[in-house]
Amino acid sequence: MKITRQSTFANTAIAGNVTYRAVGTYGVGIVVGVILFMSPIFKWNIPAMIAYIALASIIVGQTPTKRTVLLNMYGVLFKKPLKMVVSELSTLTTFGHGIRDIIFEPDLDVPAFKMSNGQYALVYTITSGLNQWSSDSEYLMQANSVKTLFNTLEGSESLMIVTKADADTGMLQLEAQLEASEEYEGDDLDKLSRDRRMLLHRVATQDVGRSVQQYAILRVKPKNVNRCVKALKKCSRIIRPATHPGDVLLATMGLEAGAEQHED
Repeated sequence: MKITRQSTFANTAIAGNVTYRAVGTYGVGIVVGVILFMSPIFKWNIPAMIAYIALASIIVGQTPTKRTVLLNMYGVLFKKPLKMVVSELSTLTTFGHGIRDIIFEPDLDVPAFKMSNGQYALVYTITSGLNQWSSDSEYLMQANSVKTLFNTLEGSESLMIVTKADADTGMLQLEAQLEASEEYEGDDLDKLSRDRRMLLHRVATQDVGRSVQQYAILRVKPKNVNRCVKALKKCSRIIRPATHPGDVLLATMGLEAGAEQHED
């Protein structure tokens, strides 16, 4: 889940995820294409039309991590070297991918990852008051508390919440899958299947008070860091620095970090 405050006109959604910026970008591409193909050189030149459509779709498109190709075109064409950051905050020794520096501010209890757009990315492990048996009213109360943080965010700033499936959740999912897929003839096999599902359910639900633990990633401007961190701490029951913040940050950017993860 990503919560972001989009205060600029260009980022305003027209329908679904289609923004005015996207409509304007594709509109300019279509207009330029029409003018180009009405010129004497390319008029009704079918191969040239196909080549332009292919080129325009690449230039105005986005990478899988939602970065514009147009802004990264220079680095792709001329193989501009990326600045890599050496750090022990990740199971990788070095990483780049939009992370330009790691700053340790004295007022912050977590390292600040300085991104290419100048924002700071802060990674926390949070525990809310929710669990897998929470009612709709409890989720509504949690949403209202997060709204305070939402009102603190400025344009282009965001909060990303990453939830990792726990072992108990996985057991309940396996129980439901077995119930839907297993159908045996004969009392013996059917009894074994029922016993297996019963044991999975008992083990998964023995700790009723277990809360949902999540990673919270703040991506905010340096001037707004303290205000957003205070708001995040107010809407979280327990909050602490993440063990491998670099891995979590790269995972939210669509990149895998670390060959193995030995911690629970």
